Amino acid sequence: MEARMRVAHFITALLGLVAAIVCLGCQQMAGGPGEPAVCGNSIVETGEVCDLGPQNSDTQPDACRTNCLPARCGDGVIDSEEGQSDECDLTVRSSNKNPIRVAIGPNKMVYVTDAKAGSVFIYDSNMNLRSELKGLDLPLGLAVAPDGRIYVGNNGRDNVEVFSPEGALLQVVGAGGIQQPADLALDRDGHLYVVDSRSRVVHVYSNAGQPIKEIGGPGEGSGKFKFPITLTISYQHDSDGELYVGDQGLRHRYPPACGVD
Repeated sequence: MEARMRVAHFITALLGLVAAIVCLGCQQMAGGPGEPAVCGNSIVETGEVCDLGPQNSDTQPDACRTNCLPARCGDGVIDSEEGQSDECDLTVRSSNKNPIRVAIGPNKMVYVTDAKAGSVFIYDSNMNLRSELKGLDLPLGLAVAPDGRIYVGNNGRDNVEVFSPEGALLQVVGAGGIQQPADLALDRDGHLYVVDSRSRVVHVYSNAGQPIKEIGGPGEGSGKFKFPITLTISYQHDSDGELYVGDQGLRHRYPPACGVD
C-alpha cells in the first residue's frame, strides 16, 4: 500500500513538471502574463499579428511591418494588392518642410527641392525616401538629366549647381548672372533653361555652362515677363520643341525660333 502511494505521488509530481514546461513554452510563444511582447524576435506574441524577425520592413511591399502588424493601405508603401492607383500610399512621407519643385529622373526616381530644409529629397517610384542632397541654400528650381545629373537652382547662392547622381558637385552655372532661379528645364540637346523671377528673364546655357542667350525681359507686353515662376519644354513628334513660361501676370508660349533651337 505504501509503495503504491509513493508511485502515485511520483506520477503526480512528474505530470506537474511536464505541465510547467509546457506552460513555459506557451508563454514564450505568445507573450506570457506580465511579459511584454518583443517585436522582431520572429515569434508572434500577444498583440502581434506577424513577426518575421529581420525580414520585418517599413519600406518593402507586402512585408510584415516593424510594429509587427501587416502591410496596410496608408502605410506609405504601395503593396501588390493595392495597385499603382492607390492614392493613400502616394503621399510623400518624409522630413519635407517646404517642397518647391518636383522632377522625375531615371528609373522613375522622384526628386523634390525643399527650400526650408535646404535639401533635395530623392525617392524611388514607390515614394520611399532613398537619399538626400544636403547643404543647399534655398533650393528652388530643379531638373534631372537622362544620365542622372541633378540641376539645382540655389536662390541663396544665385546660381545653378550641377551634381552627379551620387551627389558630388560637378559644375556651377550662372554665378553672378542669376538672381532667383525659380525653375529649370533641359532640352534634348542638354541646354539648360533657367527662369529668373527677379530678373524677369529666361537664361539659356550650353552643356558646358556658358550663357547662350536670354529670353524675355521686364514688362507686360508681348515677349515680356511680369514675374515668371515656372517653365517647361514640349516636343511634338520630331519638332524642335516649344518653350512654355508660366508668368504670375501673363501666360506665354514661345515658338521654336524664340525658345528651343
